[in-house]
Amino acid sequence: MNRKDIDCNVIIDLLPLYKEEICSEATRELVEEHLRSCEDCRQLCENMILPEPEKKAVPDEAETFKKVGKKLKKSRFTKVMAVLMSVFLAIFLGFNSAWYFLKYRPMKKLCEGMQLIERDSTAVKQVGIYGSTDDKFFYVVRLPNYLSFSTGYVTVSPLESVAVNGDGGFVYKDTHSPVITIPHELSGRRTYQIICESDAEENGHKITYHFEVDEDFELINYFDNYNTEDARNMKDIVTAHKDELNEEIEAAQKKWGEYLK
Repeated sequence: MNRKDIDCNVIIDLLPLYKEEICSEATRELVEEHLRSCEDCRQLCENMILPEPEKKAVPDEAETFKKVGKKLKKSRFTKVMAVLMSVFLAIFLGFNSAWYFLKYRPMKKLCEGMQLIERDSTAVKQVGIYGSTDDKFFYVVRLPNYLSFSTGYVTVSPLESVAVNGDGGFVYKDTHSPVITIPHELSGRRTYQIICESDAEENGHKITYHFEVDEDFELINYFDNYNTEDARNMKDIVTAHKDELNEEIEAAQKKWGEYLK
């Protein structure tokens, strides 16, 4: 095709590129040759107004610093939160590990050879209660509550003081035989909790006392709303049953050994 035969529409399509000087050399020569011979296209080229290139607004300096400041604050907040979460997680895992190795696992070992007889649903998570018997005593291990260092104990009671209910659990019957509970104390402080029926009566029923003594069987605490006379009755119970209590402690030491040392 001869350059002179090029359709004006083709040239018109090329004019914007030509005017902006972004066409190739060959295209430029082609357009200029056509314009020399075509008055209409030449007029169109001369009258063509190209749009001004869009100028990007220069951001305000104060606004720029403000945006940068926000990004820095957000970045610092994210880092602080990440550090806090890491510290919290480390503390939580450390506390879990301490509870497991110092409290739960030592008590769980005491359950070897014993049967799960009940679950304490009053705890945050149900806690296993294990039991076993020999020819004289009934033994119980109540595992500690989750993440609790103040719960968990072993109990020794005479066989005649315990009744097994229909659900496989157990209840302590009213009896003059004392039941002794030994809390699991990490501090090494040894105390004993005693449950025993007294000769004292209230509303026509024998009173069952629940109290705590030290290693010398001295009364140090009682768990219900008892009065001074009740405290004297508790001391009398300890005096009257000291031999039985010592037998129960010896039975516990024989069964659980290192736990009670």
